Amino acid sequence: MFKVVNHPFSFNQDYRRQGQSPAPDEWPMYTEAFSISKISIQGSKEVRIKTPLITPYFYRSKLAIENPIVLGMVFSNDLESFLNNDKPKLVDPGSGTFDIIVDPNEDLPLIPDHELEPRMPYRVAYYMMPEFSDYPTNEVPNYPAYSSNRLVLQEDVQKVSKLVDMYLVQSGIIPSPLDFTYENPESYKYLYIFPYLPKIQQTQCAASGRFSFILEF
Repeated sequence: MFKVVNHPFSFNQDYRRQGQSPAPDEWPMYTEAFSISKISIQGSKEVRIKTPLITPYFYRSKLAIENPIVLGMVFSNDLESFLNNDKPKLVDPGSGTFDIIVDPNEDLPLIPDHELEPRMPYRVAYYMMPEFSDYPTNEVPNYPAYSSNRLVLQEDVQKVSKLVDMYLVQSGIIPSPLDFTYENPESYKYLYIFPYLPKIQQTQCAASGRFSFILEF
């Protein structure tokens, strides 16, 4: 089966340094918003990505960042369930506005499963999160658990999902004439696509664009 996939993506991160606000709110904080796409692969054992094309709208950072923003591609049956945690989140279901509040330990609104998205992307945001969960000691970082980073790097997620590829997001069109084949021995039902940063950046950065390819399975 062939599917033509064309989805927008979006990522932004903001950072407030320690001491920028008076006590008791002087601790460092970050805000992160990221898109997440979901496409059915019907549990196929082998999936092929043909002629991937990344068309960025923009890529900006206030200061130079240590890590690039990348698009992660993950096989899973229910990856979004790992965003159900003890922190509140904001959700933009594709309207361009974060007008849905998801309370702690509540599931996200349904992420649509479709190949073509002509609107804004489905986005999730963590707003004004303390960088550390043990302020003022600042030894236990919140970012690995409360960001899109979690969907790639946390051990519990890796047990029920498979990271299959990563695409660098930079300015300029990024075409590839190649085909990429990925094995799916666990018969995961969906391909998820989302941008992430491997590490919190102590600055402002943002990227958006479209990712298109032919999906064969």
